[in-house]
Amino acid sequence: MNSDRRPELVAGRFISFVFLLLILAPYSARARDHLPRFIQFTVQDADGNFFPIGEVEFCTPDGDCLYADIDRDFPGNFYLPTKPLVPGQAYEVRIYDRNVSVHYELRDWTFRPQDFDPVYDPYVEAEKFLIYARFRGQEDGGLVYRLDTTLNPDWVERKEMPRYTGPDSLPDYPELLATVGMPLMLGGKFGTDGEALGGVDDVHPGLSLSGTWRFHYPRREPERDHWVRFREWGLTYAQNRYEVRQIMAPGRGSDLTFHRLKIHLGLGRMSQSYATQWSAGAQVAVGGVYDGPQLLRYLGQKYNRVGAGAYIHIQRRLFEVGRVDLALSVRTETLYYFADQRPDDFWFGLAPSVSIGLVVF
Repeated sequence: MNSDRRPELVAGRFISFVFLLLILAPYSARARDHLPRFIQFTVQDADGNFFPIGEVEFCTPDGDCLYADIDRDFPGNFYLPTKPLVPGQAYEVRIYDRNVSVHYELRDWTFRPQDFDPVYDPYVEAEKFLIYARFRGQEDGGLVYRLDTTLNPDWVERKEMPRYTGPDSLPDYPELLATVGMPLMLGGKFGTDGEALGGVDDVHPGLSLSGTWRFHYPRREPERDHWVRFREWGLTYAQNRYEVRQIMAPGRGSDLTFHRLKIHLGLGRMSQSYATQWSAGAQVAVGGVYDGPQLLRYLGQKYNRVGAGAYIHIQRRLFEVGRVDLALSVRTETLYYFADQRPDDFWFGLAPSVSIGLVVF
């Protein structure tokens, strides 16, 4: 493998893995939040009495079956796991009595996940619906299925509570965010180059520290499932270290550090549960390449830099400790650094990068 390409390949694989986590995490969380692990059913006989003791069988035409026991301590009730159920699949449902004889039977029951979604409302932190799935036996041994959905009284009560409608931003939304990250330079004249400046051999993952202030939140709570809009500005310090050959003296190497300070301004969206947040905008940067504490000067060239560009920032909340939230952060950006360009020069032009880190808010 070409050693000049190794950092970019490793960074690319790592970035792909992190983006995969960010993409899959909302969907897995949504599936867990919206569909319960078990569905509660009730079984009644033809006279409307709860079926006391027995077993329930759900089978596909291919013979794959799920079994559940009618709860001895809670007659007429049983629980079926949702994970093995196939959406849109027709099942044959049989109710067995204590003598393991078929008492009632339904030949076409179809599992529809949306029927059992209680619709969690993150605003009031309650499920909107109560769902009752019922089977009732018939005199001829048949079975009738009925699904009743009613509003959750707890949701109704919380929904009717007065809300803040004052002139200022709602206080519960995060305003100050602190981020620590690991910036990776992805190429251009900021990666590696065996010819430039006698040989730029390696660029190491660096360190970034950022503070962001968010403002201009909506003055009223948006409707359910709507994203919360905001604006933000912030300040970021970042650095990456380079290994360069023959830059100060032939046959010797140097460790150089690219320091930069960036100011950004952007717009963003946030889910009402704070689980997913993203923002995008413009930024400007000032900095330079330093050999220790001294700005690099080489062949009459000074390596102080001014740049401008854009960024996209994605956050996925991991967990909450007390009143503090911790989130995974991926920030991709590109900056264009203005400088005189010579054939053997370096550290100018487009500087694409990505930073992976943690956010506290």
